[in-house]
Amino acid sequence: MEDNNQILFICLGPRCRKNNSESFIKPLEKILNTKIDSDICEEKIKLKSSLCMGQCKDGPNIKVNEKIYNRVNKDVLKKVLSIMKSKILAK
Repeated sequence: MEDNNQILFICLGPRCRKNNSESFIKPLEKILNTKIDSDICEEKIKLKSSLCMGQCKDGPNIKVNEKIYNRVNKDVLKKVLSIMKSKILAK
C-alpha cells in the first residue's frame, strides 16, 4: 500500500531548540491532529523530528520534500502548511 502522506520535519538539534523550534510542536500537533513521530495522521501530513539539518546558524529549521526552510516562525509555518495541504488536495 502506497503512503501518500507528506512529511514535515522539525529540527530538534541543540541550536534549533535554543531558537525555540520546540514551540512549534504543540500547535502543529493540534492543527494536524497527530503527535510528533507518530505514524497515525488524519490530515495526511506526518510530523517528524530531526536531529540536525546542517543549517544551525539559520535555525529554527523545518524540512518538506528535501526543501529546508530557515528562520521559521508562525507565518512561515502557515505558508508551508498551506502549500502542503494544497498539494494533497491536488492528488
